[in-house]
Amino acid sequence: MDPWAQLRLTESLKIRTMASMNQGVTLSIEAGFPDDNAGSRKSTPRLFSIWGVVIALMLLAFAVVMTWGSIAMRRTKLEKTSQLFGEPAIFALQYGKAFHITFPAGSPSIDPRRGKFWIQEDGSQRTDLTSTPGLGHFRHALLEQTHYDWGTIIDEEVAAIPVTSPIYVTVELDGPPAEVRPTRIELELSEGWVGLAGKKQSVKVTPRVRTAIENFILTRKDVNNNYTR
Repeated sequence: MDPWAQLRLTESLKIRTMASMNQGVTLSIEAGFPDDNAGSRKSTPRLFSIWGVVIALMLLAFAVVMTWGSIAMRRTKLEKTSQLFGEPAIFALQYGKAFHITFPAGSPSIDPRRGKFWIQEDGSQRTDLTSTPGLGHFRHALLEQTHYDWGTIIDEEVAAIPVTSPIYVTVELDGPPAEVRPTRIELELSEGWVGLAGKKQSVKVTPRVRTAIENFILTRKDVNNNYTR
C-alpha cells in the first residue's frame, strides 16, 4: 500500500460484500483517488491542501497579532508621567544607577537609634538603595501612567498639600550614565502624593500602588548599601 495513504485527506474507501458463496462481487467507492491496485494510475500524494495552507497562514497571522498585543500591553505608558516629571526625570528613573531615599529631619519613620551611616548632620536619614532587589518594580511604579489617579492632580508641591499624618520621603537619582541629570522626586506615603521637587504639580497614585510603594520604602529604609562595619 502507498506509504502516504494515511496522510491523504480523502482516502479511498472500499466496501466488499459477498453476493453468494460461489460468486463474489466487489464494490469500490472512490473518494477522490483511484484504486490502489490501479497500477500506473496511482496518484502522487499531497502533503498540503489549499485549505491547509490558508488555515496555517491564518494561525500565523493570529499569533503575530497576539504577540504584538501582548508586548504593547506590557510596554510602560509614559505620556502623562512625562508631562508630570519632564523628560530628564523620566530618563533618570529609567537609567539612573545611583538611587537614594531621604526622610526629612523629624520624620516619624526615622529611628533615632541609628548611627551616622543613616542619620545625616541635619537630622535627615539618607539610605542608598542602589542595586537593591525590587528596585526595578519601584521604578516602574513611578513611571507607569496608569498607576496614577489623574483626577487628583493639583498645582501644588507635595510638601504644601495639607495631610493629617504626613510621611514625606525624597527619591534622589543620579548617574551613571553621565547623561542622567540629578533628579529629586517628592513622595508623601500616607495619602500617596507624588511630584517633582521644585515643581508646583502633584498627583496621587492609586491606592494599590500607594500601598506597594510605602511597603517597599519602609521595609528598606534601614538597609543602607553604603554601610560597612
